Amino acid sequence: MSNNHQRMLSGERYNPLDKNLVAARQKAHKLCRAISYNTQLSEAEQEMLWSELLPNKAKQSFIEPPFFCDYGDNITLGKRTSINANCTFLDCAEITIGRGTLIGPNVQLYPASHPLAAKESAPLEETDERI
Repeated sequence: MSNNHQRMLSGERYNPLDKNLVAARQKAHKLCRAISYNTQLSEAEQEMLWSELLPNKAKQSFIEPPFFCDYGDNITLGKRTSINANCTFLDCAEITIGRGTLIGPNVQLYPASHPLAAKESAPLEETDERI
């Protein structure tokens, strides 16, 4: 786990262009596309992709594609959780959905924020701070 990954999960300022974070997002986005838009996948192939994208997903939970997330491994889904189509979870902070939860279509979860003061939210390359 990179230092930026730890900072991200703890809600501190981090560099989203960190090579490890970029690679993790690219992997998750590729898996989301494979699950969401490949109608030729068998049930076993789909489950294998879901397990890779969401290692903390209870086997008894269900997600109706398309589904989108940034990392996947920061999402925990309890047993009998059902997520309807076209949901987006931006998991740069941990997301935990308890067992038996039903989430409707088009729900978007954005658990993290960024600094709201202009000076603090300036792009990293415009600041003297090195993250």
